[in-house]
Amino acid sequence: MSFDTQTGQVRDQAVLPSGAAATDLSLAAHPPTAGSFGLVGGQAVFAVVADPGPSLDDDWWVPGTRFSLMAFGADGLDGAGTWPLNGRPSAVAMLPDGARAYLLESALFGAWQSRLISLDLATGAPTRRWPMPTGAMALAVSPAGKAYVADPFGDRLWRVDTHTDTLLGDMAMPGAPIALAARP
Repeated sequence: MSFDTQTGQVRDQAVLPSGAAATDLSLAAHPPTAGSFGLVGGQAVFAVVADPGPSLDDDWWVPGTRFSLMAFGADGLDGAGTWPLNGRPSAVAMLPDGARAYLLESALFGAWQSRLISLDLATGAPTRRWPMPTGAMALAVSPAGKAYVADPFGDRLWRVDTHTDTLLGDMAMPGAPIALAARP
């Protein structure tokens, strides 16, 4: 849903499948495939969508929940693309040009390890997958060509060079980072 920040009135509302929920959002240029949806230029809102959305029971996600990355034109929230996902992302960040998404699948506790996925939006295929420490929880992409993942239990940031799609390693970040943002 978009609204006018001065009046508080709703301007537009995106259409999701019945029962679905958007769980994470990011803003970037229209994806490379946007031309086929009739949208060229401008920005898009990218959303991780769960179908069906979370339940109110103890089980947050019902068995069989499907996850996808969806893009909507920022001006009218018109559909601009959908990419099916194999896992459940806890965070999404986009390259400013809309060419690639970075998705963080993370576990605070449990047997499975977190991982960072680089998704090429022109092909819809993952280009890289990197294991991340259990508990990795925040993700940000810098216009300067880096993606960062917060590792609060390890007091560090993991870095990816987004130009080459290469994991650069970690750097110390004392104070257990739990949220990230990158400025233009």
